[in-house]
Amino acid sequence: MHDKTIEHGYYTFEIKWEYDEDWADLSHLGKPTDKRGEYMVDRKTGQLLGEYVDEVITLPYNKIRGRKMVDDSYAPYGKWPSSETWDKAEELIKQRVEALPYQVDMGDDTYSVQWDAHEKEFWAEVSGYKILADNLGSTFGWHEYRYFDVEVNHLPHNPANWKNISLESMKGESFEAADIHYAVEDWKRWEAYNNNYWSMMGCIATVYKDGIEIAESSCWGIESDGGEEYHAEMEESVLSEALHQAELSLNAKELLKEANYA
Repeated sequence: MHDKTIEHGYYTFEIKWEYDEDWADLSHLGKPTDKRGEYMVDRKTGQLLGEYVDEVITLPYNKIRGRKMVDDSYAPYGKWPSSETWDKAEELIKQRVEALPYQVDMGDDTYSVQWDAHEKEFWAEVSGYKILADNLGSTFGWHEYRYFDVEVNHLPHNPANWKNISLESMKGESFEAADIHYAVEDWKRWEAYNNNYWSMMGCIATVYKDGIEIAESSCWGIESDGGEEYHAEMEESVLSEALHQAELSLNAKELLKEANYA
C-alpha cells in the first residue's frame, strides 16, 4: 500500500492509506474468553477442544488375572482388593483410557480408580473435552484470555454446510477435518492480529481543483495483508466514489495508471 498523487489538468487526485485506529471487529473469527468449554482453543496447552464427554470405564474383579482379596476390618464385607490387584486394575484401566477412539483433555483433573464393593468391580470416571487438534503451540500470556472460542463458522461440524461440495474435490481431506482446519486457521488469524502481524487500514481519496478540495471518499476496515490486487480494487472503488461526488466523468482505473507514488 502506497500513497499516490495523480495530476490531471486542473485536477489533483490523492490516495492515502492510514491505520484504522478503531478496534477491529474480528467476531467473525471467534472470540477470546476465560471460560473453558466446547469448541475452544486452549491457548496454554495448544489444543483445540471439542465436545464434552463423560463416561465410566469398569473392570470386573474376576477379569483380573492373579487377583487376590485380603482381609480388612474397615472394608465392606471384610475384604478388599490387595495392593497388587489394585495396581493391575489401574494399569488395565489406563490402557482402556488410552485406547479410547479420541483424546480427552481433562484440564487439571485426572481420573482415579475406585472400587465398588457391591458390584465387585473397579471403575474410573473419564470426563473432559475431546481433543480435535493438538500441538498448535502456546500463545497464552499473563493477563490474557486463556481460551479462544471458535464456535462461529465451522464447528461443531455440520454436514449440511458441505452438501454442495463433492468429496472428490477435497483431495483426500474429510469434511470433518476441513472444518477443524478452517477453525484453527481462524484462530491463527486472530492471534496474528493480536501480535500486530496485520492490521486494519483506511483508504482515502481526495479530489482537488486548482489546489482546492472539492470531494473526498474513504473506506475503512481494509485488511493490511489482503494483497496488492485487493488493495488496488479498494483504491479504484474509493477514487470512483470521489469522482462521482466531484461530478467528474473520469475513469478511476485509468487515472490510477498515471499515479506517482508518494
